[in-house]
Amino acid sequence: MAFLDGGQPFGRRYYWKSGDAEEISDGVAEKLIESATEIASPFSAILCMHLGGAPARIDPESTAVGIRSAQYGMVFQGAWTDPAEDASHVGWARSALERVRPFTSGSAYLNFITEDESATGVRTAYRDRIFEKLRRIKSTYDPRNVMAGSLNIPPG
Repeated sequence: MAFLDGGQPFGRRYYWKSGDAEEISDGVAEKLIESATEIASPFSAILCMHLGGAPARIDPESTAVGIRSAQYGMVFQGAWTDPAEDASHVGWARSALERVRPFTSGSAYLNFITEDESATGVRTAYRDRIFEKLRRIKSTYDPRNVMAGSLNIPPG
């Protein structure tokens, strides 16, 4: 997602949480505003991206792209410079997501899943059937899990 590159220069500290929603209802908007008023860094942001469109018209099991039904992706990006402020900004991002969680599907776009949620986040992003299909493929082509990363799909 190159559109984020200009706002994320090297050297800053970053942490984000994300979730998706079918709509930006009044309840979601209220929670977004509450979270925005608590941003403590001029570099932090709340991103609301419209999804849907062409990807939503494709059979969800035809490719490895995860949730296709969500209409909006919400990302709570904490960004700051001082390591002494880590807990504050990480806490803000987590708190912001918890506020909107009742309005979300419980899933998120794969690129915005953090390492601390990778074990369950990756599975949730793909849903069970696609995740298991990807595990079978991984078992065939990488049974020893050499191509493992922070967002890993382990062999089945």
